[in-house]
Amino acid sequence: MEQNLATRVPLATQSNRSYMASSRRDQGVNLSRKDAIQLQRRQARVQLVDRVFDLLMAAVPWAGAIGLAYFAIYRPTTVLAGRYTFAQIGYGVFGDIRVSEAVAWLFGVAGVAYGARSEHLRRNTLQHLHQPRKELELRIDPHRSSSMLTPRGTTRPEDK
Repeated sequence: MEQNLATRVPLATQSNRSYMASSRRDQGVNLSRKDAIQLQRRQARVQLVDRVFDLLMAAVPWAGAIGLAYFAIYRPTTVLAGRYTFAQIGYGVFGDIRVSEAVAWLFGVAGVAYGARSEHLRRNTLQHLHQPRKELELRIDPHRSSSMLTPRGTTRPEDK
């Protein structure tokens, strides 16, 4: 039974973030039984730390959302309960808005903002590509006429 003292142990665990993960992951190394046990314990600790940090990465945004809800909604509401303040006036004005209308306005404003941003990015890209394209077109056809658009792709102010 004592003839197999060396145990074949992989260098890294399943975790890709393990400190032992490298190009040698699939290779094995011959270790004594004691060293193999120590290595497995270290790998288990690394996996534990890795899982704890994964849990924290998932929990922190939720904790922030809960904290925001508590400090931005619940506490101000309880402090102002029964008092006539600007908050009550705001609740009176905005309390009459239906959720479906608010969602419609939200999507409408978000759509307009998205369109404006994409148009801005498109114009920046056109301006960036304008000069190389112009040079290439002139190389292909030196007698080419121009559309007289600006480098950003807009109509010239004097043509409006």
